[in-house]
Amino acid sequence: MSWLVDAWRSGAGTTPDGLRVAVTVSGPTGVPGLADPMGIDLRLESARLRLLRGYDELLCLDGLQGVEQLPHQIETVRRVLRQFRGRVLLADEVGLGKTIEACLLMREYLLRGLAKRVLVLVPANLVPQWAEELEAKFRLSFMVAEQRSAAKAGFWKDHDRVLTSLSLAKSKRFMDEVAAVPWDLVVVDEAHHCKNRNTRNFQLVNSLRRRFCFLLSATPVQNDLLELYNLLTLLEPGHLRSEAEFKRCAGDDAAWAAGRHRHLGQGAAADRAPALPPSGQGPGLRRLPRHPRPPARRAGPGRHRPCGLPWWHRCRRQASGHRRLP
Repeated sequence: MSWLVDAWRSGAGTTPDGLRVAVTVSGPTGVPGLADPMGIDLRLESARLRLLRGYDELLCLDGLQGVEQLPHQIETVRRVLRQFRGRVLLADEVGLGKTIEACLLMREYLLRGLAKRVLVLVPANLVPQWAEELEAKFRLSFMVAEQRSAAKAGFWKDHDRVLTSLSLAKSKRFMDEVAAVPWDLVVVDEAHHCKNRNTRNFQLVNSLRRRFCFLLSATPVQNDLLELYNLLTLLEPGHLRSEAEFKRCAGDDAAWAAGRHRHLGQGAAADRAPALPPSGQGPGLRRLPRHPRPPARRAGPGRHRPCGLPWWHRCRRQASGHRRLP
């Protein structure tokens, strides 16, 4: 924390990672420890330790330039820090600020020392825009990788923050070098380009050595639920189990939705279509087969009546209007 004491003396400074900060220390007069650098150093260390325990107070909000801090963006940053362990798919609608949320998260991770080496992958036409906004609004300096600069020996290892296009990083010339470098944080804009596991986009992101990963996409699912499965597999492999099991669990819901759309597309028959699906059916509430009720056992010490159904079946039956099971 010596850098913060030096910044306090001059009124401004930079963190060890190169983030520019402004430092002010204020308090009631006569408080011990506010007059000498040693006391300030101890107080700053105490404040740092308190901040590490939670994420109620965000560090990334100080020092921003021209960024409107909207409540839903701030809440997103807090939720990612608390619940998602640095692996999240930001899928807000266009214009709601996915880029701002990702940049705030990057800044927060850098300020807290949770990440040092950051790789940002964006479409080629968005590289200049990302570079400008990162520097001007969030005070984050990134090395922009281009064909000539990236060809230098050790380029990907020598720079801690790299901004490049997805097309450049996935090329045969650089893909192996990018994947060989351990990254603390990887950010992928327009992540729906990685929805097909047979493409080099998916293979590149999947091969990266990364601790944290942010995927940004306004349309993560377009034609097939497997697109969502592939994206979430990039974030946390095994979270949705195997592809076959995912298809089996989602198959009934997808079939109901497809049949519903065909029914509504039959011209005049659409006017007679029911407004709501039959009881117990619908996307996310599919009808479950009836199971024989297990024989009841007399309750006693340490004895429980078996339910006979897994907990997720019981939840679905209750949600779809079935009689509550004992």
